Amino acid sequence: MGYTHLIFLKIEDMKKSLYTYLFDHNDTYYLYNSLTGFLGTISGPMYEALYNNDLEALTKDELELLKDKGIVVENDHIYDYYYTSRFEYLSSIGQDEILNLVIAPTTGCNFACPYCFEGEKEDKKMTLEVIKDLIVFINSFQKSKKLQITWYGGEPLTAFDIMTEINSRIKKECKVPITSQSLITNGYLIDDKLITFMKSNQFKDMQITFDGAEESHNKTRCLKGNKQPTFDRIMSKMDMVIAEMPLDFSLSVRINVNKDNEMDFITMYKLLKAKYPLKKNLHVYPGFIREPNKDNSMMCYKSLFGKKRYEFYKRIKEYGLIVDFYPKRVPKGCMTCQNESLVIGPMGEIYKCWNDFNHSDKIVGYIKDKRITNPSLISQYTYETTIFSDPKCKECKIFPICDGGCSWYRYQNVIEGKNYNLCTFLSDNSILEECLLAEVVGKDKKAVKAR
Repeated sequence: MGYTHLIFLKIEDMKKSLYTYLFDHNDTYYLYNSLTGFLGTISGPMYEALYNNDLEALTKDELELLKDKGIVVENDHIYDYYYTSRFEYLSSIGQDEILNLVIAPTTGCNFACPYCFEGEKEDKKMTLEVIKDLIVFINSFQKSKKLQITWYGGEPLTAFDIMTEINSRIKKECKVPITSQSLITNGYLIDDKLITFMKSNQFKDMQITFDGAEESHNKTRCLKGNKQPTFDRIMSKMDMVIAEMPLDFSLSVRINVNKDNEMDFITMYKLLKAKYPLKKNLHVYPGFIREPNKDNSMMCYKSLFGKKRYEFYKRIKEYGLIVDFYPKRVPKGCMTCQNESLVIGPMGEIYKCWNDFNHSDKIVGYIKDKRITNPSLISQYTYETTIFSDPKCKECKIFPICDGGCSWYRYQNVIEGKNYNLCTFLSDNSILEECLLAEVVGKDKKAVKAR
C-alpha cells in the first residue's frame, strides 16, 4: 500500500491481528501469524510494542512491514478472514457441479472385528430394484457434471457383483459421467477381477486398514466364522495392487492405533516403506481409534486425542520417522455440510455422515422418495455443529489452521450434551511453539503430517 496510506490511517484504527502470536525462546523473540504462515524473529522493542498493543511505539516503516505481513490489520478488517471463510463454507453447501456418492452395496463383512461401529449386524445387500432407484436418483441431479464414487461397507468386495452391476448401469443409463472412483476395503478379497475392473473404470485410489503390526492386527481383524488371521494375505494382496495398478494410483494404508499399540505404527511404516520403496503414491498414516469412556461423554484414556496425539507424533519422530509439525491452513467442513455429498446404504437409505451408516435413527431419506425425512439432522449438521457455530472459534488465534474438528462429534457435543474435546493440539501454546520451532520438513513427501 505504501507509506502514504499509513500517513492518513490513524494508529488507533489499527490493531494486532487475531492470528498473530508472540513468544520468546532462548532469549530470542518470535512472531507468528497463523493466517499468512509467517514466522520470524523480531527485536525486543518490537516484541514489547506488539505484546502491549502499543503500535505508537513502532516506526512507520515497521508498521508498514507488519501490515504487509498481516501482523497488524485495520480495525474494520479484523474478522475479514473469518467472514470470508464462512461465506465460502455457506457457498459450498449448495454446489451442484460434483455429485459425491459413498455407496455401500452391503452391510456384510467377511471380518469379525469386535469394535465394528456399524450399528445393526444384519447382512443386507442392495437389490436390483434398489439399483434401479439409484439410477433414477442420480439422474435427478441434472446440474451435476461429475460423479465421484467411493465404495464402502461393510466390506464392499463381498458384494463385488453388485458393484460391477451398479457401475455398468450408471455408465449406460446416467447422464453424468463417472470421473473418479475410490475403494475402502479390508483388502482380503482383492483379486485379478478387481484389478481389471479398477483399471477400466477411473479408480484413482484405495484405502486398506491394518490394526497395527501383525500380532495386533491378527487379534482383531480376523475372519468371521473361523477367526483365522488375515495379515499375511492382505500384505500379499497389496503386492498385487502395487504391481498391477498404474504408477499414479494412490494406495492409502491406515494403521489403527491407540495407547496399547501406538508403537506398531512405527513398525508398519518402516515395513511398508522398505517393502515398496519406489511407490510414490503410498500413504501410510495413523488412524486414531476413537474410544469413548463408559458414559459416552468423552474420549477414554487409551484414545490418542488432544495432547496425547502430539506426544504420539513426537515419539515416532524419535524413532526416525519424518514428521511435518509446521501448521498449515486447512479447509473447513466435510461431506456432512454439502448437499450433494451423500452416503447411500444397501436398502436405498441416505445418510449424511460415514459414522451414521447402518444406524436407522440417522437416516435422512430414501433414494426412491427423493425427499428429506430428517430435516432437523441435516440442518444441525450443516448449520449448528460447525466451526462457525462456536463463538470461541471466531476469536481463536489458530482458526486458519484448524478444521473445526469432527462434525459427528461436534453434533454429539452440541445436540446431545457430550463433552468431546475437538480442539487441535495446536491450541496449547506450548505445543504450538514447539511445532513452530521444529525442523521444517513439510516439503518432504515422505513426511507424516502431524494432525
